[in-house]
Order: sequence, then structure tokens, then C-alpha cells
Amino acid sequence: MFDGFLEAFDVALPKFLNDPDKYEKLCFLKLEALISHFSDTTMALSFLEKLLSDHNLGSHRLSGPAQQQISFFIWNTATTFYISSDYMNALVWYRLCAPLLSEDNRSQCFRVVGRCYLLCQELNQALEWTLRAKDLDPDAISCYFLLYDIYLETGRVVDAFECLHHMTRFQSSAEFLEASAILAVQKRQQALAIQAFEGLLSITASNLERSKKGFFCKVARTLLQTCLELKDSTELQDKIASTIVTFTKSLDVSDTESISRLKDMVFANALDEIQWMNSFAWNSAVGAVEKKNFTLMHELFTSCLVLCRYLPDSSSLVETRMNCLVYSAIALLRTSKGRNKPILEDVMRIIKQCRELKSSLESNGVKLDKAIEIALVSVEFESLLHLCPPNLVTVLAKLNELSIKPIKKASILAELGMIAEPVNKKLASQLLQESRQIFVAESEFGKSCQITRNLISISPSRVEAYPYFEVTLTLLKLVDVETSFPVDELQWLIVRAFNNGIYYCRLMQWTQAEQWISMSLSLLHYYSSKGDYEQEILQAYHTILEKTRPLLQPSGLSV
Repeated sequence: MFDGFLEAFDVALPKFLNDPDKYEKLCFLKLEALISHFSDTTMALSFLEKLLSDHNLGSHRLSGPAQQQISFFIWNTATTFYISSDYMNALVWYRLCAPLLSEDNRSQCFRVVGRCYLLCQELNQALEWTLRAKDLDPDAISCYFLLYDIYLETGRVVDAFECLHHMTRFQSSAEFLEASAILAVQKRQQALAIQAFEGLLSITASNLERSKKGFFCKVARTLLQTCLELKDSTELQDKIASTIVTFTKSLDVSDTESISRLKDMVFANALDEIQWMNSFAWNSAVGAVEKKNFTLMHELFTSCLVLCRYLPDSSSLVETRMNCLVYSAIALLRTSKGRNKPILEDVMRIIKQCRELKSSLESNGVKLDKAIEIALVSVEFESLLHLCPPNLVTVLAKLNELSIKPIKKASILAELGMIAEPVNKKLASQLLQESRQIFVAESEFGKSCQITRNLISISPSRVEAYPYFEVTLTLLKLVDVETSFPVDELQWLIVRAFNNGIYYCRLMQWTQAEQWISMSLSLLHYYSSKGDYEQEILQAYHTILEKTRPLLQPSGLSV
């Protein structure tokens, strides 16, 4: 019955060749009948090809509206095949549609043809049609994304990088960059994935509406975690850490109103993501400390400080902010190496913020961790060394404010002394002497000896170092050497004193030589393994006496 219906169309169509309007209506009726009643579209396709061939050859030209209607019909049929994943049939219909389209629409059609070929794994054809689409519309980001996908499939990574670079030029590229990162992850292309994510940050973080920041954080976390799963690579983690720094720099932390609005959004949409990024940045900053990458350390702790602004208020969060401030100041100080005054002034500004935050905490009854307070004193001291050197009284006053135990105080003074030594030897010596006195008073003789060694090492001359040997000798007379005094420190002092004596012997300064060799002998008295050095020291001592005896003998009376 339906065959007779089609025959009726075939009989009727020639009769209306001179009536274009009716002829075209009959053609569309036949097309719809063929599509509706046959799962196989071969007959409809053959009829269309004949219709278009007659149009192109001029035997029966179709009107403009008819051409547009046919193009819609073909496009919709092709799209139906595409949606049902029948890409080979979709290809046939899309290619048939292309000549009927305007140049702008034809570029889109070529892209879809390229995508179909890609899905059919006919990669050469996919590349050819996509390049044709790009030639028609070189500013279409979708062309670059499709080329990127094809290059990934064919292993042309360099070309994929080039496409990625082009995509970052478009303001509307966020979804394409996200998809590019996911594709790179699937293809195990770590470098591409990271670059796509960095592009996503640079484009998206600065241009998203505030209401979409939370969504962006979710995307960021997903991509970061996926990238990390690709490879256990420290370098990769450093790159990811850098992208977090880029993201946090895009947040306007100076605008209190925007912070409030964004904070409300974060609570609803992205609190977990902010917390995750904060934790990742903190751990990466700690890793940067171990690698002595102080610039990255400073940036990451600063990022943590920014992210803290979007987390729920709590006393622990305030302490975290304090930690971030102190550690970022330490990192910044390490980057300056004492030579950059503007950086040192920035450090002092951070310290001022720390002091204000500390005061705020204490007014609310919150006590800071002693370690952070000590670190704050240390970084302030080191900064002032290069700007306005502090005196001993000021340093001691700062430490007294901390209410710490004497031994801890002595250890801090020793550390500050070694920090000061390259810049201000006088202050370094004062701090070390203060430290040594506390250690002795607390019967920490081993630690006091280490400080004594440092004092001797930084003394500008042997003459100025000699009193420290005398102080040690006095101490040895007062303590149980075997149980209280480190043998290796005593050995070091004996050898150092002896070598100083030999030094003066070579200069034939016998009085000074005798002084040092005598000190070496006096210290040797308390050394358990005298035999190792006794003979050599005594021999040197007798030699010196022979040189100095004529000087000591009375001159005789004259007759």
C-alpha cells in the first residue's frame, strides 16, 4: 500500500515541474514519508541527492526558502544519527548538508564532520575536516579544542600544546580548558593537564562572577586531585601549588564587602574545597621549606592566609593566620638574605600585623603557642639586625615577656647570637656570653661548653679568646669533670690552646707562647687520656722555658 503511495508521488512530481511552489511541497511530503516509514534512510538519501543534483545542474533550481528548509531537514536527520551514536550515517547527512549552508554555518558543519570522523577513529579525515573548519572560522575556539583532541589521539603533543595556547586567548574558554585538562588526564599527559588547569585559573579565576567562585573551587579541587593521581611527582605538586597561588592572588582580599559575600557563597557551595586547598597549600609550603624554596614558601603561606578569610571564624583559625604570617615573614626574610631593604621593611610590616593579632588574641584570653612567639622574636631580631640593630637589653626584654624556662631562654639567646655573628660580632658575643652564664647556672655544662667554643671561634683575636679558656679552667676546678664535662669539648680546648702556643713559637713571641702552652697543660690535668698529648705538650713547654730562661735570670752584680 505504501509502495503505491510512493508511486503516486513519482507520477505527480513531473506534472508540477512548472509550478515550483507545489513541486517543492510535494518533494517535502515525499521526504517526510520516506523518513517516517523506513528505518533505512537509503531511499530518502537517494531522493535528496537527486533533488540536489538537479538543483546544482540547473535542471530544476530550488527556491531560497526551499533550500533552507532542506538544509534544516538534513541537519536534523544528521543530528538524530549523531545523538544515537550512529556516526557513520551522521557523516553522510552532515556532508550532504554542508553545500547548502552559509559560510559561518558551514564551519560548524565541518567541525561536526571532523568530530564524527574522530569518533569513528578515522583520524586523518578528522584532521582534514577540522582544519577546513578552522580556515573558514579561525576565531572559533571549538576548532582548536577539536584539533587538540585529535592531536592527543595521534600523539602529537607539541601541536596539542599549541592548540591549548590558542584556547587561553578566549575569554569564554573555561569549559574548553576544563575539558582539555580532563582529556589530558585520561591520556596520561601530565604536563598538558597542568597547563590546561593553569590556563583555567588565569582565565577563570579573575573573570568569574563572585557567585561562581565556589563552582570554580570545586572544579579546581577535582582537577588538582586527578592530576596528582597521574604520577607521584614532586615537580608536579609544585606546579599545582603554584596554581593555587595564582588563584588566591585573584581574590580581592582588600574589599571587605566582597569577602563577606564570597564567604556566604563559600559556606553553601565550596567550603570543603577551600579547606582542601588551604591544607594542600600548607603542606606544600612545608615541603618548600625542606627544599629551601623560600619564594614559593612565602607565596604559599600567603595563599593560606588569604584562604583563611573564607573559612568559618574560630580561635584555631586565628592561630592558623598567625602561623601563616610568621612563616611567610621567615620565608620573605630568607629571600632577602639581609641585603634588600624594601623586603626587610615588608617583613617588619608583617611582624607588626603579628603583634596586633597577638594582642587581639590575648585580649580574648587566647594564648599563642610558645614556638610561634619564639619564632616571631627570632624573625624580628634578624630583620632589625639589618635595619636598626637591637641591643642586648631589648632582646632580653622581649624574651622575658615570653615567660619561658631559663634553659629554653639560653638556647634562644645562643641561636640569636649565631644569627647576629655575620652582621654584628659584638652583639653576637654579648648574646652568647649571656647564654653561657645561664647554662652554667643551670648546670648544663655540656651546652655551656658548646657556647664557649662558639665564643672562641668568633673572637677577633687570640688575645680576646684567652679569657674564655680561663673561665673554663675555673669551671673545671668546681665541677666533677668525669660526670659533668664533655670529654670531646675538653679535648678541643686542649688542642686549640696548644696550637695557639705553637703559633706564637713560630713568631718567636715566647711570652705569649708560654701562656698558651701553660693553659694547654692546665687543661690537660683534667683530661682522662693524658698520654695522647702529655709528652708533646711537655716537650713544647720545656723548649719554650729554655728560650725564656735567660730573660728571667737576674743580670749579676758589677764589680
